Amino acid sequence: MAQERNLNIDFIKIFAMVCVIGIHSGTKFYIGNIDINKFFILTICGTAIPLFFTVSGYLLLGRNNIDWNYSIKKIWGIVRFVFVVCWIYWLIMLIITQEPHWDKLYKDPLGAFLMGGAFWQFWYFGAMCLIYMLYPFLNNIYIEKQKTFIHLFIFIIIICTTVLIINTITPGTFEKKIPQPFRIWNWLMYFCLGGYIKMNPKAFHWKWVLLLAFVYCAQLFVVKYFNPAMFKADYNYASLLTLLYVYCLFQVLNRLDVHKIDGGIKQLAPLFLPVYTIHPFITPIRAHFQSIYPVYWLIITVITVAISWIIMQTKIGKWVFRI
Repeated sequence: MAQERNLNIDFIKIFAMVCVIGIHSGTKFYIGNIDINKFFILTICGTAIPLFFTVSGYLLLGRNNIDWNYSIKKIWGIVRFVFVVCWIYWLIMLIITQEPHWDKLYKDPLGAFLMGGAFWQFWYFGAMCLIYMLYPFLNNIYIEKQKTFIHLFIFIIIICTTVLIINTITPGTFEKKIPQPFRIWNWLMYFCLGGYIKMNPKAFHWKWVLLLAFVYCAQLFVVKYFNPAMFKADYNYASLLTLLYVYCLFQVLNRLDVHKIDGGIKQLAPLFLPVYTIHPFITPIRAHFQSIYPVYWLIITVITVAISWIIMQTKIGKWVFRI
């Protein structure tokens, strides 16, 4: 019998999906010396990428009969997806511009894994490929030696804390020189967090989320005082405070009663890949609005979701957006 989908995990993915659109929808809008739009991006949307990796850890760690063949199959699925999407884009641009640019047939797909080309957001898949390379090893420890897994998790947290300190004291930050997919310490920490949450489910009240959101926000301003470049979400992923914020938020969202909106969740959950793929091509419409960030964030989200839904009604769309 097929295992019933976890609607709460799908809801968390949808929440993170909308927040990713929010991250990439921002424009500068100052009141005094404070960029109000950036404040929205950092506090509300800054958890999106950590949540993606936490969801992956929650779903993947603890599975039985996982071997290296499974990882190879998943990595191949990611590579196939990235190449197919980049080649479709190349074909569309060829029709529009009549300029072949044959080198883009390999430069764009390979560059996408390293934050390059039209699909720079595919760096996430590069990071997931690295995690899949380690997945059988991590999963075996998770199942067979849970205490060792906890110790490994703590060790990764210590590494990330060290990275945060180095970030703060390095002009321009240490991680700025490292492409996102290779910041593997961050992604492993949140991947292991997902496994830890599955191992130790807890009930939290929303007041803890609000408290940690406030502390997380305070952290951003503290590190900004020492290094202005640190006023950016991705340079604070290594922080223990960010980890606690994501941990508490995930636990609260995972225990919400979402059955009243289960129909909407089931409709939106399959749209993650197309939304993630096409949203950077929709976000430029923010130029047609002034500085009302929540308004154009909502408009961009609605347009992106609508187009993604239409795409997924076609056979080719279902084939392309499948890993």
